[in-house]
Amino acid sequence: MEQAVVNLIKMAGHAYDGKNYRDCENYCNQVIAQEFDFAYAWKLKAMAVNMLSTPQNPRLSEVYTCLLNYVNMSAANKREEAEKKAVQILADSYTGEMEMHLAQLTAGRPTDLAKTRLVDIWNDMMGKMNSFSKICTFSSSRQLIEQSWKSFKKKERKSIYEACNKSLVNTVEYNYYREYASSHGSGWMKGRDYRTGYRPDKSTFDLFIEETAILQNTLWAFAIEPVDEEDARVLVDICTLALTIQRRRDSACSFKRMVETTTNGYGAVLKREEYWEFDYYMKPNAD
Repeated sequence: MEQAVVNLIKMAGHAYDGKNYRDCENYCNQVIAQEFDFAYAWKLKAMAVNMLSTPQNPRLSEVYTCLLNYVNMSAANKREEAEKKAVQILADSYTGEMEMHLAQLTAGRPTDLAKTRLVDIWNDMMGKMNSFSKICTFSSSRQLIEQSWKSFKKKERKSIYEACNKSLVNTVEYNYYREYASSHGSGWMKGRDYRTGYRPDKSTFDLFIEETAILQNTLWAFAIEPVDEEDARVLVDICTLALTIQRRRDSACSFKRMVETTTNGYGAVLKREEYWEFDYYMKPNAD
């Protein structure tokens, strides 16, 4: 191995340790250009690329490709160690990606994009683990894949439930319940804030339906077979929250277009106002 390559891989390692992940990737690329079968360079590049992945520029596919090369380029006597290390890096990568998008979900009002990315990452993790299992030559590596997938499902399902529960407070649904609920907490009053005279328009109701559907669909997407009893309890919580959101929406989001006119003593219209209000009295058992 040429001294220039040795120097580059050392610089890549120092860059990674110093959290200069872009420099690390660049150094690894230079090493790979000269020594394509340098297994360690592929592993280090996978780790650096994982740290550079963002919601706007996800790079999990690159991480996976680097790890495949890392395993395939490893010497026979280091193959088992390489397989296990690759599985760990892959699992950590997907866990980090999920947490990143869960943070996006709870940062503000829920979006369909955040929901879609979470579901995509979950499904992609399952597919990548299945594919990786096929190239593993050691049973210990395949067992680690199975353990990693179960651990991922259990941890992330709980995180999904907590994120959706937290995200609920940012929705129109939650805030209208809080602001316009009756003093008995039995349901929504007519959709008007009597302190300010504010009345929501139709877009408010549309957003109400859209946001609750996003959260509900996110929860249902992860309502799959549990790993163990503890995970089963989280699954029950997920289903309960999804049904609660649906019940609250169905029982309170019925609304209708209203017209209010003000006339003078001779019957002439002085003011005509159109607005939307909750059709609460048609659904008296709203939560």
